[in-house]
Amino acid sequence: MYEALEALIAEMNGLEQTLAQGHAGASVAAIAAAFEDCAQRVSDATSACADADERAALQKIYRGMIAGQRIVHRLNELALDDAVAGH
Repeated sequence: MYEALEALIAEMNGLEQTLAQGHAGASVAAIAAAFEDCAQRVSDATSACADADERAALQKIYRGMIAGQRIVHRLNELALDDAVAGH
């Protein structure tokens, strides 16, 4: 369910440095897409789940995936704002 994110662990670990260097567009897009892919897989699992407790847990994970995607986009926006302000 989380393979897309697991494949980008190294890229996520280096995101701060990538953002600071000002060329994070491709990395941000890949990480955001991985969060979206995982969110969709979690959503699919939630739909197929019959147990209410498990479904509630999956819904929390889904919201976390969406939040992660938003955070990555926001970090990129902040880095771009810093780059513009610094020049």
